Amino acid sequence: MKNRIVIVCLLFTTLAVAQIKPKKHYVNFELGSGINFVLNDSTYLFKIGGMVQPFIGYEKLPNQDADYYFNARRTYFNIGGIAVNEKVDFFLQLDYSRPDPLLDAWIGYHPFKGFTIAFGQKQTIANNREMLMMEDQLTFPGRSLLSTEYSRSGREFGIFLEQRFGKNFGIVPQVSLTSGDGRNSFGADSRDVDFDGFKWSGRLDLYPLGYFMPG
Repeated sequence: MKNRIVIVCLLFTTLAVAQIKPKKHYVNFELGSGINFVLNDSTYLFKIGGMVQPFIGYEKLPNQDADYYFNARRTYFNIGGIAVNEKVDFFLQLDYSRPDPLLDAWIGYHPFKGFTIAFGQKQTIANNREMLMMEDQLTFPGRSLLSTEYSRSGREFGIFLEQRFGKNFGIVPQVSLTSGDGRNSFGADSRDVDFDGFKWSGRLDLYPLGYFMPG
């Protein structure tokens, strides 16, 4: 009798353990997206990525020898992550072809659906649409002359608010408060650009045919 009771208890314990599904974790690589770590059934995501843009030049002037040169126009390394339950994400991006490599460094909070509060250094909403696109998504190797003349890298340090409304007709109002001094304008020493004051920016994007699909 005791043996039967023990067997029944073991059977119920085995069934109970079998019903507890283990958390799913996996790692994959996507060209253009980098290495993605997915943890706890996609509630935590971590990404490592980057980009290298080589540049080869040839120059020949009259009565002079030809000149060849090679460099990397952009050498990016970035990491990012999302904590779904905590409603937090972050992004860090460096460009090692620059003497001061920091490009993006921000953390975002999503208290409810469609609303984002971001703090740190990122692409400012005060620029044109081209300057709001990441460099690895551009059609050509560089930005237009108009964009580079007035915006440079397009990054500023501050706080950014965004709200998305609608689905078939998208409306996205945005507001930001930034330093207004461009990239890495923290005023730590004489090499930094810091003219004091702040810059208020507002933007309203309309999507009459709905939002664009990713990519």
